[in-house]
Amino acid sequence: MRFIPWYTDDAVRQISLEINEIKNLTGKRPFVFEFGAGASTLYYLMKGCVVYSVESDSNYAEKVIAIAEVLGVAHRLTLCLAEERYAEYYQPTDDRPIDIVAIDGDDRVACINSVFDSYFLPRIILIDNANRRTVAPAVSQFGKNYVLTEYKQTFNTELGLTTPDILGNSLREPWSTVIAKLRSGET
Repeated sequence: MRFIPWYTDDAVRQISLEINEIKNLTGKRPFVFEFGAGASTLYYLMKGCVVYSVESDSNYAEKVIAIAEVLGVAHRLTLCLAEERYAEYYQPTDDRPIDIVAIDGDDRVACINSVFDSYFLPRIILIDNANRRTVAPAVSQFGKNYVLTEYKQTFNTELGLTTPDILGNSLREPWSTVIAKLRSGET
């Protein structure tokens, strides 16, 4: 069974390359902090990552945990239910650097600001739906410390070229995913 995040196709390909690069550089499982659990959580787990995910929907969180248990990867998943103050869950420490932050959940702007205001900068920040009017200005603040690459995708809604994922999600709107990669020498 395949689990593909609801990021743009090119962003999925790129994040897969980044995961492999982190494994090769560190010799460890990449640590992913994720705002918004779902198909991406399962994808990261199946890629061998350790995942800390914050989710606001308890039914959705239960589905993700149940599938992770069936797949035998739940031991690498910490899933926190955050009904409010979603962004406050981002609290990295010296003990375990965060390799990838994925922002694909509630209140993306607050999540972006929480990461940006942190003392610890992750290697990679992925922001899905970065083309949203409210999100795009917040994404631009990463330009100082990160190289930003935007991956765009459009679906033809008249043909209905979407297929729901295992959790029942489907998408018919154009969107973009931004991957921000830490510049050399930044910490």
